Amino acid sequence: MIAAGFATALASLGLGRYDGEGPADAVPIHLEGTPPTGDYLAVYVEPLLADDGSFDEWRMVLVRVVARVESDGGRNRAPQDLAMAVLDAFDGLESVEFAAGTPDELTVNHCWARDTTPVPLGPDDRGVPKWSAVLMATVRHQTAHRERQPA
Repeated sequence: MIAAGFATALASLGLGRYDGEGPADAVPIHLEGTPPTGDYLAVYVEPLLADDGSFDEWRMVLVRVVARVESDGGRNRAPQDLAMAVLDAFDGLESVEFAAGTPDELTVNHCWARDTTPVPLGPDDRGVPKWSAVLMATVRHQTAHRERQPA
């Protein structure tokens, strides 16, 4: 799963906690959904381009990482800072594997930030601000009918 590969990468970089990885005091990372309260990062993935029929396994996806942090001493910058850290960590990556050797293994050919800064999403129902880091990536999505191509 692409979202799980990115979540594992976020945890390995110390930006969050996912599946037993990441610092104990980091925010939890959720896939494709969020809890109603608490601090978190949430990873959402959507296809960017329709299948071109080439039958190779590379796919372009949009990865949206939403940051919600309410325990920042009233500054209301913690979610923005966390989303910026996500952009800084992933923008410009080439030919990397996330979660290697696990069921969530993900090969990323290219990854770049869609925007130069995080995008404000406004406050949630409790008034806590949320920010989004938006990435675009070319990832390997291999199936039984798609040939493996070099990165």
